[in-house]
Amino acid sequence: MFQSERTMRRKFESARREAEIATRSKSEFLAAITQEIRTPMTGVIGMAKLLQTSELDEQQQDATDVISGSANAVLALVEDVQDFSRLESGSVNLEKKSLNPRQLMDGVLELLTIQANQHNVTLSGFVSPDVPNRILGDEVRLRQILIKLAANALRHTRDGDVNLLIELVEDDGKQAVLRFH
Repeated sequence: MFQSERTMRRKFESARREAEIATRSKSEFLAAITQEIRTPMTGVIGMAKLLQTSELDEQQQDATDVISGSANAVLALVEDVQDFSRLESGSVNLEKKSLNPRQLMDGVLELLTIQANQHNVTLSGFVSPDVPNRILGDEVRLRQILIKLAANALRHTRDGDVNLLIELVEDDGKQAVLRFH
């Protein structure tokens, strides 16, 4: 019985190591391929922006807008895959720095106002009054999440409203849990 248990443990450990190697290989592959896609997409986006500033007739302008929008959508997808592969590989290090949720919200709204106006959408944000003025967190990651959340909502909304909300879920005096939606 002990021999059988040892054999099973060895098989389990071997399978676990193989799974870790496969996951690491997949993450490395995703990181490499997305970087290879990202580089030319950045060039396509740059050239589309350059075209948009030149004198084009209406049909050419529409075509250039489609190129630009499509390239940005592919780039956003590539960045999502990169983020996923970083998370899966454990290579994301979250920072704990003091940040102001209200200033974070204002910055995101300012950044996305032009996109909202292009879609004829009213973009607004609300930070609940009970949310602390200072929290410890990763401002870069939180901004990235809020931008992706709002940009996704804007992409799927025409002639309406998109509202970003930050609410306090729990606060025990030492740690606050916030909901971003």
